[in-house]
Amino acid sequence: MDRIVKITEEKIVVGTEGGGIIEARREDLDFEPSLGDAVNIFTSETDTIIAKAIETPSLESEIEKKGININITNENASNNTGFSGTNNGRKVVNKIAYILLAIFLGSLGIHKFYSGKTGLGILYLLFCWTFIPGLIGFIEGILAIFKDPDANGNIVI
Repeated sequence: MDRIVKITEEKIVVGTEGGGIIEARREDLDFEPSLGDAVNIFTSETDTIIAKAIETPSLESEIEKKGININITNENASNNTGFSGTNNGRKVVNKIAYILLAIFLGSLGIHKFYSGKTGLGILYLLFCWTFIPGLIGFIEGILAIFKDPDANGNIVI
């Protein structure tokens, strides 16, 4: 964008984008010039016309003027999120995988590791020799059978 860089009684000096300078008479302007005005220059063989340009503000300048704050929250409270979602501190897991892990590997606590409950998984692992975690895992697998899955086949544990 070309800009007015100098104003005198008789002439106006305009700096061009390419680094050049154009001098024009005050009569060639159709507005009252001030330093820094953005202008468009039209030239022919005999005349030079300088018109004030209409500047469209950039997004950065609009943000600075208005003080726009952008807050991005990357959360998903939906139950349809798949394996990695949470629901009030509880984990969303695939129903079939959880049932199979609880019934067949419940004595080792693998279903607890799968549902993100690492502490309970370690506890099941420590007491697997008593067969109590196996019984509890089997019961948890049976209870999970009766939970209603969402559209993706997931349940909340």
